[in-house]
Amino acid sequence: TADLLEYHKATFQRPEQLVGDSAILKSDVSVKDGVVTIKGLRKGNKSRPALSFPVESPVGSLVVRNLESGTGDKLFDTTLSRFDSAFRETISPSLLGAFEDVLPLYDANDPSRGVVSSPSAIRSAMTQVLTVEKDYPDDIVEAMMGHIDASILTRNYRGAKPAKGMGEIITGLYLGDTPSY
Repeated sequence: TADLLEYHKATFQRPEQLVGDSAILKSDVSVKDGVVTIKGLRKGNKSRPALSFPVESPVGSLVVRNLESGTGDKLFDTTLSRFDSAFRETISPSLLGAFEDVLPLYDANDPSRGVVSSPSAIRSAMTQVLTVEKDYPDDIVEAMMGHIDASILTRNYRGAKPAKGMGEIITGLYLGDTPSY
């Protein structure tokens, strides 16, 4: 479960696409010529983008470690409920303690309901980091998040979202050396 928490932090993909109904299967992962590749998935209007990492990178080695361990067919040998519980027990307190004032509201119409401190907080935080702090174009962030045709500009004018380069962006964020766009 710890590796899944780390992978979610690095990729900010939807938890259900990591261990739920659309989980990453070991058969979705290939290792060739020093690169680990995770096959993408499209289900309805949501997707999990294909990602590639150098095997020796932090995320690449995490994926290979999980590929080579466990007996099940899923890459991460845990459940969605264990992931959610581990997140709420280990990460949520830190988020609330240090960042409660900047976390997204659970209900913008009713601030008394508090802030989001579940795994979806990571998706919100990374969206903010990439679009505001790193000045990445919306279509790149939307592609990384697995949104399909979310933007009118992308859908009608810019064309297809980038499918390559997301692994480099994630590795750069992980190591603190991100490419600029």
